[in-house]
Amino acid sequence: MARLFGTNGIRGRVGDNLTAELALRIGASAGTFWGSGTAAVGTDCRDSGRMLSMAASAGLASTGLSVKDLGVVPTPALQYFVRAHGLAGGIVVTASHNPPEFNGLKCVSPDGTEMSRGEEVEIERFYESGIFRQADWRGIGSVSSDSGANAAYADGVVKTIASKKKLGIEIALDCGNGPSTFTSPRALRALGCNVQTLNAQPDGSFPGRLSEPTEDHLGDLIGLCKSGGFDLGVAHDGDADRAVFVDELGEYVSGDAELALMAKIALGRAGGGKVVVPIDTSRAIQELVEMEGGEVIYTKVGSPGIARRMMSIEAVLGGEANGGIIFPEFQFCRDGLYATAVLAREVAEGGKPLSKMVSVLPRRVMRRWKTPCPSERSDAVLAMLGREFANGTTLDGLLVEQKGHWVLFRPSGTEPIMRMTLEASSENELAHLFETYSTALTAAIEAVRL
Repeated sequence: MARLFGTNGIRGRVGDNLTAELALRIGASAGTFWGSGTAAVGTDCRDSGRMLSMAASAGLASTGLSVKDLGVVPTPALQYFVRAHGLAGGIVVTASHNPPEFNGLKCVSPDGTEMSRGEEVEIERFYESGIFRQADWRGIGSVSSDSGANAAYADGVVKTIASKKKLGIEIALDCGNGPSTFTSPRALRALGCNVQTLNAQPDGSFPGRLSEPTEDHLGDLIGLCKSGGFDLGVAHDGDADRAVFVDELGEYVSGDAELALMAKIALGRAGGGKVVVPIDTSRAIQELVEMEGGEVIYTKVGSPGIARRMMSIEAVLGGEANGGIIFPEFQFCRDGLYATAVLAREVAEGGKPLSKMVSVLPRRVMRRWKTPCPSERSDAVLAMLGREFANGTTLDGLLVEQKGHWVLFRPSGTEPIMRMTLEASSENELAHLFETYSTALTAAIEAVRL
């Protein structure tokens, strides 16, 4: 059976492997899986979003489910709506940080989390079989619009943050021409922040900057913060489930530093607890968490698994080093606006500028690399590497931990590539080890081919 869902939903190039027909069949498959009730459908700002969301809605309605069309919404706003209204589930049309010619679909469970891999497999079974629940003419589901999801979500963030006074800080906010335009300025201003926006015009071609908020894409935001007068710079990705930050000096905060800082804030407020992160996370996070009296729990890569592990152990925080942080007091999904509100409150109430908060965090050096590897050969490649590095563990791929460094070899779930993540204590050590491990990986792929 072909795998449709990757680490975070289905992704593809529109008109190539991401079509209206696929969205229609995914809607019918999800509707058959959910069986009855009401589902929500929403989209980010991409030009292809409306076409695909209408197709997904039609597929859902054909199985007898009613559909709430939320229009253009951040992914966490749709997740908030599904859980708040007790719906059967939801589908959000988004390709997150990918370029505008891409789009995708994520399926959301009734509790607002992204579907588990087991649930995705059931959707894929219906999709492949083509056997869907088909309502007769009297049982076709209705499709109706609901324009209140963005306001309800933004107001929910404000209510949950519940600061005792207006925060009163200056924020430069780069919405990236995405759906955060409708939510983040509203919530941050309601919290008492003075907000200057960039790229706050919804536009699926992303004219202001590319949709992935990496440091090299955020020149305008960094320049604005360097000019002075701002306490915090914020940038969202294409569907606003992530946020990255720039400090008051105009310095970009790395994803590892952001995750460590959020863990420190959460542990401080909770008085300790567990933090859930994927296995490819910097061990600087573990050092920080243990310094704060907490415990790190590692999972496979992917936010759905992180969220479910958090729920099972009552963790105080979870997340990835890409700006996707999960705060269980609000909802069990990555949430860029809520992360921003948490950090804004800390800057306002903590008495320290962001640069000072970041400067005391533990640091490591890391390099990520990928190389072509046919999917059907990945298990054999990992087995060969496992024999070469005998102390490896296999939670997700092959993890080899040595004194002072670690390396993870992990096959992609959606592409014919092998990923390698390497962390060391210094740049010199990293360069030497990278040569050793990348050579070993390349040799294993070639040996399996022969």
